[in-house]
Amino acid sequence: MVGGVTMALVGIVGQVPPAPAEPVPRAAPSDRMAVPPPFVPGAGAAGENGINGAGRALPHFPPPYTAGGRQFLVQPGQDWAHIRRELEPGDEVIFPAGFHLPQKIEGLAGTREKPIVLRSRDPIAGAVSCGDFGWEFVQCKHLLVENMLFLNPTEAAIVVDGGAAPGQAPGERFRADVVVRNCTVQGTKQRASQDGVRVRAAADVTLDALRIEGWQDAAVEVDDVSRVMVRGLMTLPARGKPAARGVAVLGRSSEVVVTGAAFNREIGVGVQVGSPGRDAWPVERSAVERCLFDGPGVALRLLNAREFTFGRATIYEPTKAVYEVPADAGIVSKVTIDKMLVTWTPGALERFSPVPEGFAVDSITLGDNLWFSAELPTAWTVLGAPVGYRRGTQVSDVDPTLEPRTLRPKNPDAKGYGVFAGVAVAPAVGG
Repeated sequence: MVGGVTMALVGIVGQVPPAPAEPVPRAAPSDRMAVPPPFVPGAGAAGENGINGAGRALPHFPPPYTAGGRQFLVQPGQDWAHIRRELEPGDEVIFPAGFHLPQKIEGLAGTREKPIVLRSRDPIAGAVSCGDFGWEFVQCKHLLVENMLFLNPTEAAIVVDGGAAPGQAPGERFRADVVVRNCTVQGTKQRASQDGVRVRAAADVTLDALRIEGWQDAAVEVDDVSRVMVRGLMTLPARGKPAARGVAVLGRSSEVVVTGAAFNREIGVGVQVGSPGRDAWPVERSAVERCLFDGPGVALRLLNAREFTFGRATIYEPTKAVYEVPADAGIVSKVTIDKMLVTWTPGALERFSPVPEGFAVDSITLGDNLWFSAELPTAWTVLGAPVGYRRGTQVSDVDPTLEPRTLRPKNPDAKGYGVFAGVAVAPAVGG
C-alpha cells in the first residue's frame, strides 16, 4: 500500500490544496518573504553569478534565485562557518552531491526581497550526515532551504528555533520567515525522542513537500509556534520500527495548517493537537485538511485544542480509533470534523471516537461525513457512535469502494468526502 499512497496524492501533494474549512486561520502578514519557484537540478548550468568568495567562476551551478547574489560552493566534508560570516542577503550556499557536516547556524538573516538560500547543486542531493542534529537554525530569518538529504539524526534533522522560553505570547514570537522545501530525512537510529523536523518558538515557517522516512517520535513537531504551514508532507516509517506520531502540534501554538499530507504505514497517532494536561495552553485556530491516513492507530488525538478543523481527509484501516480525546486532555472546544471518508475492515477497529466520561459532546461539531464498514450499523453498539453534535449527515451505508492503488473512491456517491472531495471520481465499474 505504500507505493499506492504515494500515487494517491499525485496532483495533491505538490500543489496548494483548497483553503481549509471554517475556521480559517488568519492570513499571514503581507510582508512575508518572496519565495521563488523551485529549481529542479539537472545536468548543471553555469550561472553568471556563480562565483566563490575569491571571485573565481564556479562551473555547473544552478541559476541564482536573486540577481546579483553570490554563490558559494561547499565541498563534501568542508566546514563552512567561514562562509556564513561572509553571507549577505541574496547569497546562496551550494552543496554538491556527497556527505556534508551538521551545523548549528545562529543569526543568519536575509531580507524579504533577498533571502539567503541553502540548496543542492546536483540531481543527487547533497547529504548532511547528522549527529544529534543536522542543521539547527537559531534565530535565523528570511532563509530558503531546499533539495537536501539529511541522514540519521539522533534528535532531529532540521530545527528552526526562535530561541525564546516556552509559553511566549504569539505576538512576541521571533518571526523567522523560513521555508524548507523538497528535502528528505532518512533515519534508522533508535531513540524515543527522534524527530524529523522541529520548529519551536517561531512564527512564519513553511515546510513544503518534505519526505520523512524513518523516525521514532514525530515526523514533524511544532511547539509554541504561529503561522506554520506543513504542506505536501510524505511520511514513511521504517519497517519494524514503530513511529509514535506523524505531526505533533504542541504548546501555545496558533494558526498551524497541515494540508496535503500522507501518513503511510502504521503510525501510532497521525496528528496530535495540543500538549497533555489540564493546565496546558490550547492550540488555537488551526486545521488539518486534505490528508490521507493509511493504517494509523489513531488518526487524530485532541489534547488541547480550540477552534480546530479536521476536514476532507481519507482514513483507511484505522486500528485504535478514528479520533480520540484522552483522559489527560485539557481544553477541547469548537472542533469541527467535516467531509471525512473513513473505512475499515470489520473487526479491525477497537473504538470509533473514545472520550473521557463527562466530556462535553457539543465541543465537537460533525459536518457531513462518510463512515463505512460492512459491520455497520450493528457494530456501533461496540465501537460507540461518532462523538459530536451532528450538524450534518453521518452516512454509513455507502461503500466508497476505494481503488487499491490510489485510495480514490470509485462510488460516485462518495465523491463529496475525503481527500479527493471536489475532484472528479470515476463511476464504479462492474456489477
